[in-house]
Amino acid sequence: MTNFILFHKGNIFPNHIKICIDQIKKTQTDYKIFLLTDLQITNNGDIDIIDINQYTLPLSDIAYYNSHQDPLWRSAFERIFYINAFISHRGLSNIVHFDNDVLIYKDVAEISALLQDNIPNIGLTPHKEDELVCGFMFIKNSNSLEQICRELLKLAALGETKLEEMLQSMPHEMRLLGHIQNNILNDKYITSLPVSPIEPGNNMFTLFNGVFDPSSYGQFFGLDNKIHPDGANRLIDRHINKRFTPIFDKSTCTPYIMWDNKHIPIFNLHIHNKKLHEYNIR
Repeated sequence: MTNFILFHKGNIFPNHIKICIDQIKKTQTDYKIFLLTDLQITNNGDIDIIDINQYTLPLSDIAYYNSHQDPLWRSAFERIFYINAFISHRGLSNIVHFDNDVLIYKDVAEISALLQDNIPNIGLTPHKEDELVCGFMFIKNSNSLEQICRELLKLAALGETKLEEMLQSMPHEMRLLGHIQNNILNDKYITSLPVSPIEPGNNMFTLFNGVFDPSSYGQFFGLDNKIHPDGANRLIDRHINKRFTPIFDKSTCTPYIMWDNKHIPIFNLHIHNKKLHEYNIR
C-alpha cells in the first residue's frame, strides 16, 4: 500500500488541495492519504487528518529559521521535520509526498517495486543541478528522513549570511536539499528521480519509462505552452521544444512528452499557478 502524505499549515484550506486529494483517489488502487495540518478539520473517513501540534520540532534554537519572516519558506522547511516525526511515530513505509499543487496521473502501485528496489532512502525530483523539489518525493521507510533532518539542522544553524555565501543564493529548502545531495551525502541517500529522457547519466529513465515533474512541465502548460523565463538553468526547460515536446491531451486529461517519436508519460504535474482544475481527471 502507498501512504500518501500531504502537508498544509495556514489559516485557510485552499481549494486546490481538495483537487489534489481527489486526483489521488481517482488514480490510485491501493493507498491511504494522510493530511498533516494545524487546521481543525473533521476526518470524514476518506483521509486521516493528523494534528501537527502533537509533534515538537527541534527548531527552537535555530536562529535563521526563527528569524526568517517568509511563512512559505518556514512551512516548506519545517514540513520535512513534521513528516519525519509522523512517519517515525507511525512506523510507515512506502511513502509518497508532494506539494499541494501537484496532480498525480500514475498509479504508484504499478511502479512500487521499481521505487522500492532502486531508491535506498529518498527519491526526489531535481529541478536544477543544485535544487531538489517536492514535485514527487518517495520515502522508503520510517527511518529514511532522519539523516536528512540532521543535515538540515546543521546547515540552518550556520545562519543566513554564511548559507548565502556558501550557496550563492537564497538558502531555501530546495537548495539546502540539493546541497545535501551534492556535497554532504550522495546519490545513494537522495536519489534523483527521472525528469527527462536525455539528461546525462539518467539511467533511471530506462527503468521507469516515464518522467516525474519537479515543476517545469506544469509551468510550461500553465504558461500556455511557453518556457519559463528561468528555463536556461533548469534540467527540463533547456530541452523543451528542442529535444522533446510536452503535450497535455485534453480528451484523456493526461500529460506526456513526444521524444524520439514516442509518447513518454509524465507521472505527475506540478501546477504552480494553482489552476489544478484545468488539468485534473474529470
